[in-house]
Amino acid sequence: MRRNAKVFAFVASSVLMIGCLINKTFPKQNEFCFKQKTIHEMKAIVSVERPKATDIKRAKYAREIKAELQNLWHATEFEFKRVLRSNDRNKSIDQAEKDLLQTIWALEIQLENIQSLDITWQAVVANKTANMVSDLIDSHQNPHNCNERGQLFGHPEVCGYGCMVHNILEQFFMALSNNKTLFTYPFGCIYLGNETTLKNVFQPFSKNCSLRTGDWKEVETYTDLKVNDL
Repeated sequence: MRRNAKVFAFVASSVLMIGCLINKTFPKQNEFCFKQKTIHEMKAIVSVERPKATDIKRAKYAREIKAELQNLWHATEFEFKRVLRSNDRNKSIDQAEKDLLQTIWALEIQLENIQSLDITWQAVVANKTANMVSDLIDSHQNPHNCNERGQLFGHPEVCGYGCMVHNILEQFFMALSNNKTLFTYPFGCIYLGNETTLKNVFQPFSKNCSLRTGDWKEVETYTDLKVNDL
């Protein structure tokens, strides 16, 4: 079954790539091909596997962690019984805490060892993902032909800096999901003073597109985003 799924995925990807090559002169098809390329890049990043060279060390550390967990359980049980039998429970509790901390620290060292095996390749995946997201945002906000893409003109809330960032981010998600370039009204921030606007603290949302003039319609439903270019 898995083999059939892989064959189907390979055939589907081949058909999409051939379609992109045949129809690469059409803007809409180019946009479709770009989306397929982005999906392919995301799958490639998600499907990154751990280096097999670390499997032996991973198994060794896993056995040591299992042993340390068993030691911690037995030590906790022993200390608990000792406290119950003690005439000076406060002193026994202090001593139990010191003894158990030694076992916990040993366990933490083993956890750090096994985590260190993944730091390198996870950092590579994180950097690739960050670059891919950055390229996606840049290509979305700076299309080759500004007139072939709709625009969303956002009006952020007049609130604190963090509040405004969250609000603009929400508007960007709406623009991205509806294939529109986001622009926003250069409102001020209540914490930065009336003379400071978004233009003073943010880079331009788009480098090669400007806000178009036209009959702007206030968005009340998600359908409005679909049927209107502006």
